[in-house]
Amino acid sequence: MGLNSMTAYGFGETTGTEFQYSCEVKSLNSRFLEVNVRMPRQYLAMEADIIKHAKAKLHRGKCDIFIDIQHESSAKNLPGIDQEALRHYADLCNKIATELKGDPAFDSNRKPGVLDYLRMDGVLLVDHKKERGNELADIHKEFVFKALDSAIDALIEMRAKEGKALAESMTQQVNELEADRAIIHEKRDNIISGLHQNYVKRLKHVIELVNKNAEGEVEFSDERILAEVGILCDKADIDEELVRMKTHCDEFLVNLKTNDPIGRKLDFLCQEMHREVNTMSNKLLQTEVSQYTLNMKQNVERLRQQVQNIE
Repeated sequence: MGLNSMTAYGFGETTGTEFQYSCEVKSLNSRFLEVNVRMPRQYLAMEADIIKHAKAKLHRGKCDIFIDIQHESSAKNLPGIDQEALRHYADLCNKIATELKGDPAFDSNRKPGVLDYLRMDGVLLVDHKKERGNELADIHKEFVFKALDSAIDALIEMRAKEGKALAESMTQQVNELEADRAIIHEKRDNIISGLHQNYVKRLKHVIELVNKNAEGEVEFSDERILAEVGILCDKADIDEELVRMKTHCDEFLVNLKTNDPIGRKLDFLCQEMHREVNTMSNKLLQTEVSQYTLNMKQNVERLRQQVQNIE
């Protein structure tokens, strides 16, 4: 096993003594597991067991299950003629004709035709058992579940195939994230040094403006300036974000190799990655590494979209 996609399709079928059973299972991405069953109304007594059976095999996704049950020969289900009922109605018609003979309201030329007899209750003999829902479920359940298992197994196989492709793509995304993170880590000392120089220049410029507008000379010692610059540089430090980002990337790659349902966990890791990248981007605004934080944001967003389809 491995990573599973939630979007997939599976088909299964089996044959009983007189019936053909087929099952289709279609799944789409969803935060939770939702199973819906569509089948002929007379077999709905099986619905709860079908849902329970599907939930034992699937963990996440919106799953639609379609069950179809067909008699192998449709001719076997065609109605016949009940000879006794037909003779009974024919005798009644003859008696009525005799009783009303000579009555001006009676049309002696209007005799019942074939279609008239077919419409009479009981003439058509439907040759099928009148089992109730529970009895029908007992008769067909074994074969329905064989078709269901085949369809779910095919669905799981397709999920695994799609999941493998997703895992390869996401591994590449995470590796690119780590590459950009490593570049920023390598440049962080130069970044802080550049920020330090910029802050000193900006503070001295502000002091000059203050002195021009002040009545008296306002003095700021170099120590005070350096202290203020130090505070600003501490606020721009990204060491913690870099460390956490690496931890998240490593954990993401480890989870991609597990056999457990990990969609929600990967979604959480994407949220954490997004938070770290956002913080670094805000701290390092308009620096030489802005392009790398932008790349990281884009890769995290791609990961988030792909994770939505992971079981």
